[in-house]
Amino acid sequence: MLDRKFIRVIGHDPGSRNYAFSVVDARIHNKVLQYRILKCGIVEPVIPALKEGLHSGLLRLIGSLNSILGEFKPIDYFIAERFISRGLMGDIGERTNIMLGVSLTLTSRSKVGLIGSSLITASTWKNQIKSKVDLKRLYKQCSRTPHEIDASFIALYKICVHFGVKPFSFITSLNHIRKFMEEVEENSISKPRKIRPTEGFNQCFVH
Repeated sequence: MLDRKFIRVIGHDPGSRNYAFSVVDARIHNKVLQYRILKCGIVEPVIPALKEGLHSGLLRLIGSLNSILGEFKPIDYFIAERFISRGLMGDIGERTNIMLGVSLTLTSRSKVGLIGSSLITASTWKNQIKSKVDLKRLYKQCSRTPHEIDASFIALYKICVHFGVKPFSFITSLNHIRKFMEEVEENSISKPRKIRPTEGFNQCFVH
């Protein structure tokens, strides 16, 4: 276990057109998991296509990550969703894996105090959260991108694993989902999307 009260995790969710990250602090206080999202956002466009070259996109990614790592060190854990190819999807898998490799190498070599790193499949965390949150409905309610939401949940998954807590068991009411969404929206550095909030927010919590 760490000596500090809080642990800090950076979650990553790379996509075909952008790259989301989320930096989350958390602790156990009075047997309750408490967390705060320090910053989340999108790096875009990272690598639009291999035929267009890698240099400029990777420089943007490296520059953005260096800035984040410098601002929020120490960072205890790196966790990212790895890409699994489904059918014919062109070079998306290659681009995503290049981004993941660069991000993990950069974080490991940056003196941020990293004590662990992991790559997980989407099903690893989504199978855990689907009994608590309707992600598709939540995406429609939030003015930030689904990638930022996913990166934040991925970080929270790692936090639960670290503390030996059943993943996402701290979500026990609609208020917990509302708190999460407010944390994402208030601490995102990306431009808000235009959305049309509906009464469906109440259905984001799966009973």
